[in-house]
Amino acid sequence: MDTVIGLGAAGCRIADGFAKYPQYDVYKIDVGITGDNCFALKQQATPEDYEKSVPDMSNFLQDIEGDVLFIIGGSGKISGLYRDWE
Repeated sequence: MDTVIGLGAAGCRIADGFAKYPQYDVYKIDVGITGDNCFALKQQATPEDYEKSVPDMSNFLQDIEGDVLFIIGGSGKISGLYRDWE
C-alpha cells in the first residue's frame, strides 16, 4: 500500500482526494487539524518559525512503509516546516 502525506491546507486537500481509494493510506499535517491520521500544529508567524519549531512526529509517522507521495503547497507559511525527514 502507498502512503500520501499532505502538509498544509493545500497539501491536505489534495491528499483528501486520494483518501477515497483504498490502496492509499493518507496522513495530514496542518494547523488545528483533527481526525484520524492527522497531526495538528501550532500556528506560527513565519516560515522560519515553522522551521525552528518542528515537533517530534516520529510516533505519528512510525507505521509508514514503502512509497510515499509528499504533497506541499510552497506558498504557505507552513511549508517552512518541511525538512529532511527520514
